[in-house]
Amino acid sequence: MFNIKRYLEHKELKLINIDDSCYEKFDNFLDILYIWNKKISLISSPKHQWLDRHLLDSLSIRDYILEPKKILDIGSGNGFPGIILAILYPKKNFTLLDSNSKKSLFLRFVVHELNLKNVNVHQERIENYYNTDSFDTIITRAFGSLKKILDVTNHLISVNTELLCMKAKLSELEVKEIDTSFTFDVSDLIVEGLSEKRVLVAIKKKNLLQ
Repeated sequence: MFNIKRYLEHKELKLINIDDSCYEKFDNFLDILYIWNKKISLISSPKHQWLDRHLLDSLSIRDYILEPKKILDIGSGNGFPGIILAILYPKKNFTLLDSNSKKSLFLRFVVHELNLKNVNVHQERIENYYNTDSFDTIITRAFGSLKKILDVTNHLISVNTELLCMKAKLSELEVKEIDTSFTFDVSDLIVEGLSEKRVLVAIKKKNLLQ
């Protein structure tokens, strides 16, 4: 049903360092998403926007996770960006977290069908989720304000953890609300084929012992 390579060629777009096996799994994932979306509410935007606004949007942060090995995606419900990045980086370990039982079931089905050995799915609210080992990177996408994100993830952030917040827009108020115990950096994200602005806020906890 979906053919991402053909779509990119039609729009004269080219993504570097992505092999054919990834494109095949991207297509398969979107096909599964299409079927499940008819049964449960996973994604509200129309099908013709899935490639630009979701898949390519997810890939826009691929260069920001080249080094990390252990990654947590919060509110993974429809698989963006966690599933997409896990397909792209099979040697990195991804944990997908969502509190909704039906969405978690969907994610587990995708992991099984695509044989994603590097993905674990947990059904839990982020504020109640604890992990014995710290994550290198925590990703949020359209999750809420920066203050809300920091409030619910603070117990999982160490000085060695980077929090990557993907946002469509960023207000001055949000930035001012970032606690002084954190440092942050704001970067514009380039989404291939999409003219709308996207930003990435990278947040780290200050090391008070230095």
